[in-house]
Amino acid sequence: MAIAFVTLALSELTAQGLESSRTGTLRLGRLAAPELRELPVSSLRITRAPGTSFEASWTWAEGSFGGGPGYDPMDATAEPTEPLRGDPNGSWREITGIGALGDVQSIDKTIESIFAAEGIVVHPGGGDVSGYGFDSPTSWRIELFPYQNKSDHRQWDEPTFVVEVGSTSRDGLSAYLRVPGDGAIWSSDINPSAYFGGRLRTTFPPLADQHLIPRSWPGMTVGIAAFAWQKVGGTSLRLVSSPAGRTPEELQAGRSPMLWTLVGKGENTPMEDGPGTNARGGAAAANALIKFIMQAEASALLDPAQAASYGMGPGDTPFAILLLDSNPLPSDPSDPNAEPVRIPLMLRIGPELGPEQGGGHALINTFTGNLVRVPKRFVDLVLPTAEDFEGLDRQRAWQQGL
Repeated sequence: MAIAFVTLALSELTAQGLESSRTGTLRLGRLAAPELRELPVSSLRITRAPGTSFEASWTWAEGSFGGGPGYDPMDATAEPTEPLRGDPNGSWREITGIGALGDVQSIDKTIESIFAAEGIVVHPGGGDVSGYGFDSPTSWRIELFPYQNKSDHRQWDEPTFVVEVGSTSRDGLSAYLRVPGDGAIWSSDINPSAYFGGRLRTTFPPLADQHLIPRSWPGMTVGIAAFAWQKVGGTSLRLVSSPAGRTPEELQAGRSPMLWTLVGKGENTPMEDGPGTNARGGAAAANALIKFIMQAEASALLDPAQAASYGMGPGDTPFAILLLDSNPLPSDPSDPNAEPVRIPLMLRIGPELGPEQGGGHALINTFTGNLVRVPKRFVDLVLPTAEDFEGLDRQRAWQQGL
């Protein structure tokens, strides 16, 4: 039975065959040795279409050296005093381009999938292997690195493990894999490139977090205490959260566990809903606005060196400002007198851009240090007036945008 699997003709190894390999019971092993799973991974390099005219590469590093608020990927003048290590938020930064922040979950899953990949050897290597997709524009090479202490990634030590990804199944969950230097081609039940996303036509590198509010911002875990917004020259408004003190019956009926209060000049209005109206207005409108912002993604990653050309230079007045404040982070139990720590996140929005600059607005995220482009519609929706919250019988524009 094993010999039959190993010697399958190349013509039979279709995408459908890759999909069916996941349901089979035969496994000849894993690509990565078990002891490699115990080694730390603090950096990875992914290369699209290696060895072809389509080749492009990105290097991700974890920790404070790899990124953080205001990180400048072009400033490599200072050598880190310690190896790359994860910061409390586990952030990752792309260090060969303009400093995109990484999608922590996608990067973790990519690393986990490499160590978990198993399958059957379908070709011993050598000869004509063109039918397996390793020379196609959609192929990948993934290199995992241990802790490094050199800022120039070209001087790093050899990678801990390298895997190449060839053709994938129709659903993208299985793939042909091989380890350089070995040559054997595996039909694997796991595709390590599955988490790279469909960003081949965007300015964001694969594995980047495209959200305006990154998943690594602590407010995503501890919750949001307040959201404030102001169009320059206009009135400032903010939504402030507090526990609503609901009874179990009210929570079961769909009432919000948090009470948002709309605060501003001459404004101090609880965003409350009555029973049966929680689908629109009041708390639902406030919750929907926060959810809309949390889900919003940038349309392009821009070069911070060009900030002035987008009206976002050091002396430029922003078109609008959005500010989110997190709830207090968990306190240190060993220090009962420690002051509560909150992590703010500010989005500075520049003026509307003309069509020659791609339209929309440029936006600087003070938590990530990234300069991005956002659609004009997003800016229109995140600057509501107090009147936009009135009434229970209509859908707000930002609710329709979800």
